[in-house]
Amino acid sequence: MSLQASGFDDRADRGRRWAVLGAAFSFIVAGLLAALGAYSIERDRRQQSEIQARQMASAVAHDLGERLDRSLSASNALIAVLRQGGGQIDDFSTLAKELINLFGGITALQLAPGGTISRVEPLPGNERVIGFSPLKDPIQGPETRLVIESRRLGLTGPFELRQGGVGVIGRNPVFLKGKDGEETFWGLVQVLIRVPDLLVATPLNSLEEAGYQYELWRIPPGAKQRQVFARSSDQPLLDPVEVKIPVPNGEWVLSVGPERGWYGRGSLLLDAAASLLIASLVALAAYLSLRQPQLLRHEVALRTRELQASEEKYRELVDSAASILLKWDNHGKVLFLNEYGQNFFGFHGDEIIGRSVVGTIVPPFESDGRDLSELMADIFQRPEAYAINLNENIKKNGERVWVSWHNRVVRNAAGQAIGMFSVGVDVTERRQAEIALQAANQRYEQLNAELEARVVERTRQLESEIQERRATEKVLARNERMAALGSLVAGVAHEINTPIGNALMVATTARQHIKDFEAALAAGPLSRSRLDAFVVSMRDSGAMLERNLHRAADLIHNFKQVAVDQTSDRRRSFDLATTLEEIRMTLEPLFKYLPYRLELAAEAGLTMDSYPGGLGQIVVNLVENALQHAFVGQADGCIRIGARSLADGQVEIRFVDDGVGIPPEILPRIFDPFFTTRLGQGGSGLGLSIVLNLAQRLLGGELTVDSEVGRGTAFTLTLPRQAPIQES
Repeated sequence: MSLQASGFDDRADRGRRWAVLGAAFSFIVAGLLAALGAYSIERDRRQQSEIQARQMASAVAHDLGERLDRSLSASNALIAVLRQGGGQIDDFSTLAKELINLFGGITALQLAPGGTISRVEPLPGNERVIGFSPLKDPIQGPETRLVIESRRLGLTGPFELRQGGVGVIGRNPVFLKGKDGEETFWGLVQVLIRVPDLLVATPLNSLEEAGYQYELWRIPPGAKQRQVFARSSDQPLLDPVEVKIPVPNGEWVLSVGPERGWYGRGSLLLDAAASLLIASLVALAAYLSLRQPQLLRHEVALRTRELQASEEKYRELVDSAASILLKWDNHGKVLFLNEYGQNFFGFHGDEIIGRSVVGTIVPPFESDGRDLSELMADIFQRPEAYAINLNENIKKNGERVWVSWHNRVVRNAAGQAIGMFSVGVDVTERRQAEIALQAANQRYEQLNAELEARVVERTRQLESEIQERRATEKVLARNERMAALGSLVAGVAHEINTPIGNALMVATTARQHIKDFEAALAAGPLSRSRLDAFVVSMRDSGAMLERNLHRAADLIHNFKQVAVDQTSDRRRSFDLATTLEEIRMTLEPLFKYLPYRLELAAEAGLTMDSYPGGLGQIVVNLVENALQHAFVGQADGCIRIGARSLADGQVEIRFVDDGVGIPPEILPRIFDPFFTTRLGQGGSGLGLSIVLNLAQRLLGGELTVDSEVGRGTAFTLTLPRQAPIQES
């Protein structure tokens, strides 16, 4: 009995030791698995945090880029006036003030004939830059020469300014045509923007309020190290997200990261505690299982049933997975295709098993002519090059589709490739979105080329008309007309900039989504929710691109018609209400940032045989005259334009404002040339004189005015529907 008891005790001790060792091993394995699960959870949390940070950074970057584009657009208006004046601007100070007020965010406008700054507005505080040549400056010279060589607007800086402070300069080279028709370099038009003023106007503080730190930086041309010119803290950012801001001739980068890092200390401690708890429970279960063989056998039976159930679920999951699962041998024969893949390609049962991949789900030739038979053979020669492969496939009914494949070579015990296991995802909609994006980019380039051609053509016509004017009217009338045209060009250019900027931002965001999606594909299995989100984002991006480009096309069409009329004085038949609406839409940008309204109520169906250019000049001058004089001291106001038919083939057009009115003592003189009450404040005294001359001599009508102080002003234009014939 003692020997049996001793043997029993030995077996009990050995069982106890094995139980302890088994529990310890279970503790280690369970702890590792729990830690791996906690790591996955924290990684998902970080990805969500990065997405939120990137969205906020993209909004701030978009606002910053839009403000830069709006301010730099002022250089295009100055270049238009310079080309019209043959390299001269008669009243640069007045024009520059109006452009600074119109575009906003501009510290100063500068003219640099031959590359040397000679005129600055405003001058106070900027005297030190007069005579400065950025071409000869060792710091600014390389970027300035790059702008001239490319003949495009370029943004240089930030750098220390000669007049003090830190700023950026938008430089736009000006080339003028000589008598021989060749273009020569005239000089530079420069837009100065101080960096502190630019950053104050952007919502950077919203990043700090949301608990993020940021850095705004760029890599100067020819340099390798980044130049940080704005940051929220001296502390370095930990693995930040970065959003690129396209600027002329380069790009800025906004880096954003959380103040305390992506991982929270509290959540890490909680995950560690949970991992220890799970490991302890598993170890306890293992100990109890090893100590109780009967329970262990029961547990083994239970686990066996669970494994069988898991295998059945796995098979069910394979058959119902939202991805194509394909296995084929090194001869290209299909060995397995799950139920989802069979439904996707249109095959049933075993009708595809044993058949060649090429000719069933892979066409012999892609749409672009590439031989896919050679591609399938090359996969086994260079499998690492085809780990992720995007190619065109074909359904049973002949429909072409695009599938992204993740391929893994199946090898035997000797290491020889005997087949391939492939997981495919339908990306046809993504490819269609990419094609739509390419078409949108081509449409944008076409619209931009058409706009440039129209501007050049209208410029030539204006030069021809101005040369035919009398000597005294040549300078004064030209300045009046060019100021109005410059305002229209600047307004339309700014209005077009918004949809084009939005389209570019959407295209950039779509490209980033595509990169993220490709990275996710390369990282491992892709979830259905992630794929659905990517498809939705691509569809929304395409819709936004289409809306913005349609908006830009409509603006260009209206501006094109008004520009043709106002620069040609061509007689034609036109619908009065349509022409007035086109002029109203062209003037609409002038009211975008003003507390005033422009309303139109015109009778439909009034066809006129007259000069729409002259009529447009009258409407523009009367509207600009009202904006200059009618609402002084008023917080709001309205200009109403009405048109109706009269007897004897005439029409009546009334321009009514609810402004301050015209004093009786100056009312008889408002049509006199050079008479103005705002001399030196943007008024030349020619606006209403030109209006009266166009109404009587060109259009054959009459213009009257009725005004009362404090009750507004009304101009009444009576015109024949058929204008008198003008001598050439």
